[in-house]
Amino acid sequence: MNALSNLSTQWQLYKVKNNTWTETGVTWSNKPTADNLLTTITAPAATGFVYFDISNELKNISPDKLLSLKLVNVTNNYTSISSRSATTASLRPVIEYYIDETGESSAIMAAKTDMNALKSRLQKTLAEMKTAEEVKLANETDIFPAKLVTPNGDGRNDTWLIKNIGNYKNNSVKVFSINGQLIYSKQGYDNSWGANYNGAPLTDGAYVYIIDKGDQKPLVRGVLNVIGNFK
Repeated sequence: MNALSNLSTQWQLYKVKNNTWTETGVTWSNKPTADNLLTTITAPAATGFVYFDISNELKNISPDKLLSLKLVNVTNNYTSISSRSATTASLRPVIEYYIDETGESSAIMAAKTDMNALKSRLQKTLAEMKTAEEVKLANETDIFPAKLVTPNGDGRNDTWLIKNIGNYKNNSVKVFSINGQLIYSKQGYDNSWGANYNGAPLTDGAYVYIIDKGDQKPLVRGVLNVIGNFK
């Protein structure tokens, strides 16, 4: 600002919505209309700088990434504004870009925020994948005793199958009658028992089993149904 009198000057800064004007094409006749008043300041009667904070306008800049401003001398005193081509370089207008208190620009902070959000989503995805893998592993290594044996010689369910029991070489399997009588006992069960006792087929009915996988984990208990004439 070049003070040409000893009077202070009041300036108003407006936002201009029309961004179609050009520096070389704008004239007094076709100058764009001022739209929103952003701020009003009073400049001292001295040559130097006046400052306007346009942070909010930059944060809400239009999609075309252009920001047009209009500066109006309200008091109409003899004061002029230097352009970027002014002979005196120190009087040329400038845009100052401040760094926030953390020492990082807002652009860098925004990028870091996006990266942190991405990192958080990635960690969540990895955790979900790990959980899914653990469930899959549990399904592959845990045991699943069949609830039914039909030793009728048709090739289906003729022996008692315990899925994944082969993964536990030190397993121990016991089967009892409802009255508590030990019917079958096997160390290292291999899915070969055909629901018999002392060489004879078991009576149809329900039996209780106890499985020790040999891994210091709780015993597996359940009910096994035997139907010899099942078709």
